[in-house]
Amino acid sequence: RPAEGKGVRNVVNPTLTPFLPAKDTSNGLAVIVAPGGGFINLAYDNEGTRVAQFLAEKGIAAFVLKYRVRPTPRGEEEYRASMMKLMSGASEKPGVDASIAITTPAEAVEDGEAAVRVVRERATEWGVDPAKVGFIGFSAGAMTALGVGLSEAEESRPDFIAPIYGPRDPGPVTRDAP
Repeated sequence: RPAEGKGVRNVVNPTLTPFLPAKDTSNGLAVIVAPGGGFINLAYDNEGTRVAQFLAEKGIAAFVLKYRVRPTPRGEEEYRASMMKLMSGASEKPGVDASIAITTPAEAVEDGEAAVRVVRERATEWGVDPAKVGFIGFSAGAMTALGVGLSEAEESRPDFIAPIYGPRDPGPVTRDAP
């Protein structure tokens, strides 16, 4: 598939979009999909809807999470200039490469935790097992998956996670982490 796809930025209202398998192929698994984008945009098609469609075709209920990201300039020219500055290695922390200076915003983790709760609350409606809710994320979405996976609130913690190409800062991992 082509690398081009729709991206979104300046997300202030999170959404969760279901991609449900055909009833005769459903296996009861649910996976929340968090696209990456450095917490400034989301690769919504490439790391969101395309992944969810693939999972649904395999009998897995998938839910694309559009989580809150940091604000960017609204104008396309200003946005591109801010991205060039970011990609050039400019960091808010002197002496730190921007690619490793990214931290997970609390809002992204809160949105991920809320998504887990919503999928469990609506499990019957969506034909999923509330004890088989997972979370996959790419890049910044992987960092979000890790944050959600280490959630202290059991009802907000997924049963399994798949953090795909995301950095992980050293830190404690609880015994009951997925």
